Amino acid sequence: MDSRPIALLADLHLKPESPWDAQSFIGWLGRARETIGALYLLGDLFEFWLAAPRLETPFQRQILEAIQRLREAGVTIGYVEGNRDYRVARGRSELFDQCSEDALVLETAGRSALLVHGDRIHAEDRAYRAWRRFSRHPALLGAFLRLPAPLARRAAAAIERRLRRTNLPHKRAFPEPQLRQFAAAQQRHGHDAVVVGHFHRELALRAGAVELFVLGAWGPTYRYLELGGDGRFRFKDAG
Repeated sequence: MDSRPIALLADLHLKPESPWDAQSFIGWLGRARETIGALYLLGDLFEFWLAAPRLETPFQRQILEAIQRLREAGVTIGYVEGNRDYRVARGRSELFDQCSEDALVLETAGRSALLVHGDRIHAEDRAYRAWRRFSRHPALLGAFLRLPAPLARRAAAAIERRLRRTNLPHKRAFPEPQLRQFAAAQQRHGHDAVVVGHFHRELALRAGAVELFVLGAWGPTYRYLELGGDGRFRFKDAG
């Protein structure tokens, strides 16, 4: 088994309007091939990703190609879908060694960590949950896939604008009690750590015997969570 550290990131929200975020990520990927054994991305790689090759933009393709170069260098790549991701596990799973709509389990260095994006943890956010079910309905996604690419991209942009206005009250209030409750419940499933994204806040908490790590967004600080061979999690600068 590869004993090199494992890197975990979420919420890069890469988009052409912020080229410096993409450049910093591509640069870090090039350096990381010498230092990490695995990379887990916990959703929202792009501002909006409808995962079908003919609908992906040149900007998105350059990011995905950089990830593939890291994979070709022998680094394991895992992906958990975020709330800005559509059909990644169903339509583009070949890009990753592991890919899930819901969660992945990372077992290494004597640890068992549950990896989730985190957008469904807040059970009281009913408006968001309803919107999530609607926007991921197979009929709606099927209609997207049948549209001409330019029209599908314009429709996707409209959905992305709608997402910005979704669940604003809950975005303003960090749901720490719900996160702790969710993490503590994972102990009975054999997990001693939970890693989530979505909330754009870098935090290390405890929920009983379970360690809880909340990943910050990529920009502007460019930091990530590392799990070392000693079984310890640490937040680090991408450098």
